[in-house]
Amino acid sequence: MSSSTDPQRLSSQDDEDSPGNFVEAPLMSEMNAWLGTIDQDNWRQLDACPSCRSANTKSFFTVRNSAYDRCDLCGLVFANPSPSDEVSSELYNSPMYNNYRMLERHNQAKDKYFSSSAYTDQRELARWLLRQGSINSVLDFGCGTGNFLALLRDEFEVTDVNGLELNEESVEIAREQYGLMIATRKEQLPHDKFDAVVLFEVIEHIADVTALMAEVVSFVRPGGYVLVSTPSVDNFIATEHPSVCFHYTAFSHISMLPIAA
Repeated sequence: MSSSTDPQRLSSQDDEDSPGNFVEAPLMSEMNAWLGTIDQDNWRQLDACPSCRSANTKSFFTVRNSAYDRCDLCGLVFANPSPSDEVSSELYNSPMYNNYRMLERHNQAKDKYFSSSAYTDQRELARWLLRQGSINSVLDFGCGTGNFLALLRDEFEVTDVNGLELNEESVEIAREQYGLMIATRKEQLPHDKFDAVVLFEVIEHIADVTALMAEVVSFVRPGGYVLVSTPSVDNFIATEHPSVCFHYTAFSHISMLPIAA
């Protein structure tokens, strides 16, 4: 069913107040049906947990054409097989995902630092981060449209703010909305080390959580900080009735941790 509040189905004609850049896009179930047919030779069938590397894993459930396994040791729920890099690139630069970015831009006209993925007040997160110690440089790993970086710069006087983001639409919005130049590859970053690295709602999108965190830590100066948020699946709905848990959205959310967000 099409709805003017559903970014998966939004078009520029659906909402008179829209910025005019929404396009018709498939639902996630429809996207997954198509994504599951491409680059099949490079999908990764996992025989161990991608977090703790335990072989004690078993099938958990299937939703929207994506199968999840669960690790009996650490509790990680992960997509298996894991989509290839080409599939991920297609997903995160698809009309469906770009509509989320357009919806975010639309809301930023009313709330300058609005984020469609934030579960926690971002000003409180900024205050918590800056209370930890001397923080002059920040890398937002998977920064989206750069709203948190702009908030740190504009309201908390952190001048050395840097972002890394794969979605090209988000990078363009960050430039237009906040005057931020966001890197799309780590080689484009101005520094090798930062006082703090933040990852807001990123881990769940990554297949190899251990490799991701090793890369993140490599960007942190000695004595620096890492701040992470991710949806928790350590609750009754997520464990006993996963089909109605909105966090399970593979091929988007492919690594779900059993920890508090």
